[in-house]
Amino acid sequence: MLVAKGKKCEEFALAKLNVEERAAKVLGPSGKLRAPTLLVGDAVVVGFHDDAYRAIFG
Repeated sequence: MLVAKGKKCEEFALAKLNVEERAAKVLGPSGKLRAPTLLVGDAVVVGFHDDAYRAIFG
């Protein structure tokens, strides 16, 4: 799972996060799913980060 927040981008192994930790990463301050959230192959991409999108999509 790749999570972008502002200028920061972090990568997490989904198998190593419990349900609460996953929710904390993908939910915004309003409690709703952060946008954009994409499923690319078997990877989850949450938020927008220009460099990460270039690496993923070319």
